[in-house]
Amino acid sequence: MMSEHLRLEVATAIHRGRPLEPGAPVPGCACPACTGLPADHPARLPAWRHRDPNRAIMADEARRQEWERTVAAARSVPVVEVARRLGCGDPVRRGKELQVRCPLHQDRHPSLRIASDGRRWFCDPCGEGGDGIALYMRARRVDFAQAVRELAP
Repeated sequence: MMSEHLRLEVATAIHRGRPLEPGAPVPGCACPACTGLPADHPARLPAWRHRDPNRAIMADEARRQEWERTVAAARSVPVVEVARRLGCGDPVRRGKELQVRCPLHQDRHPSLRIASDGRRWFCDPCGEGGDGIALYMRARRVDFAQAVRELAP
């Protein structure tokens, strides 16, 4: 997927019939390279943030608290449930641990071990481990934020 900057640059080049000069700002683009203003410059902030800084602080705090609740909800999903969502098969009990097929490599026999507390995993052939979010991130190849959004109920 193209960035907004690149999309606008290509559209401008097609419209003009020639590419922009190197380093020239892209018409319609609001990125720091085109405007010359850093992302946190006051001119780039919404007007209400200038008029009411307390509202801005409260909005930022509310967003931060909501994100923390979402992360906590994603962390509360047991690794067994994450493995089920990834299609790792039914867990097999081996002593105190559960084992499922590892989604990170071709696995005919269950090798991904899930700790008895259900919050940690480790795969011996891969040499990797972590919590449910880490397993989801590695298996689906998504970043932390995307994994949290997809795992949180």
